[in-house]
Amino acid sequence: MRKKKVAVWYWPGTNCEVESLESWKLLGADPELVFAKHFVSGAKKVTDYDVHHWTGGFTYGDDAGAGAIAALMASEAIEMLKETKLPVIMECNGFQIGVRADVFGPGFALVQNDSGEFCSMPVLHRVIKSDCLWTRGLEGRVLSFPSAHRYGKLVVTGDRQPNVALVYASESPNGGQIAGIYEGTWFGLMDHPGRPYDNPDGLLIYDNGLKAT
Repeated sequence: MRKKKVAVWYWPGTNCEVESLESWKLLGADPELVFAKHFVSGAKKVTDYDVHHWTGGFTYGDDAGAGAIAALMASEAIEMLKETKLPVIMECNGFQIGVRADVFGPGFALVQNDSGEFCSMPVLHRVIKSDCLWTRGLEGRVLSFPSAHRYGKLVVTGDRQPNVALVYASESPNGGQIAGIYEGTWFGLMDHPGRPYDNPDGLLIYDNGLKAT
């Protein structure tokens, strides 16, 4: 049986790719670091992979706003990825890109933490009942993995409410209560299940992504 292939997207400024690759290796997957520009240009096909992972960092230095440039550049690749219905997990800056690209629909934004500062701390997350494939079978559990962001408070700017899969079970790093949302096979969260790369709680989430393929 072939190993399932995971595409770990890399943009200029991404800085969480190493631990992400190691996490997938621990689960027996075949992860590959793929330059996002290769998906954008068509040099790589999104369908060549079973799972896609958008990691954290500061794409293009967040010069035009967190994730804004990457969201604009990847718009066509994102539409192709939507059509595949493959599992996609977006963490931290990856989530910021997804929200900017309206992956979860319009009417959502990630704004500055209530503290006004970058927050790096261990955080507890409660899995709530939902249809999110990434948290399947984990309902009611409290999972521990860290935050590391400044613009991570999810706010609703339209009439549509987000599909929530995770809420903060301890002190919120950004002042909000929502920790993770989903839309179809896409799952976004500001915190880092892959830190450290052998974090058993985070691996439960990643393993669900593999099982869904």
